[in-house]
Amino acid sequence: MFALSNDEVNILRSKFSSTKLSSKSRVLPKVFTEKGLYMLATILKSKTAVEVTFAIIETFAQVRA
Repeated sequence: MFALSNDEVNILRSKFSSTKLSSKSRVLPKVFTEKGLYMLATILKSKTAVEVTFAIIETFAQVRA
């Protein structure tokens, strides 16, 4: 997990009109890489965690395509 840079946050703000991204936070958002997400998925075993992990991994695959 790592924090986005100010430039990356500004790019996201320009692409999405989400209230969370549009708010001016003093703390940069934390994000996972695709590999980090997979590592996290191997630890979390609940049904909800597995479903969310699959949805996020599918999103990564769509973004890459």
